[in-house]
Amino acid sequence: MIYRRKPLTIEAMQYIPDTLVDLAKLTEFIGEGYLRMNFKDGTYPTLIIKEKDAAMEVQPGEYVVKTDKGIYAVSKDAFEKVYEPINENETTDEPEETKEDEA
Repeated sequence: MIYRRKPLTIEAMQYIPDTLVDLAKLTEFIGEGYLRMNFKDGTYPTLIIKEKDAAMEVQPGEYVVKTDKGIYAVSKDAFEKVYEPINENETTDEPEETKEDEA
């Protein structure tokens, strides 16, 4: 048998450490999690996000994905293979009905 991934709408934000405004937006996006930065490589900081009992590192360029099951870091390549942007007013996981369906 062949399977297709069910449609899923998520919230995500890419971590690009260019300005403090970007970091503030990401902090607001994460919400109740604990966020700290690690400058171990001397260039761009790695984010450490602590949620419940786990902590994860987010490298510059990776996406932070928020679902009903938690917050996850996803590499840019993997994210762009699976997800595509949608309009802000498209928030449903169900396909839109066409005018023919309504008739």
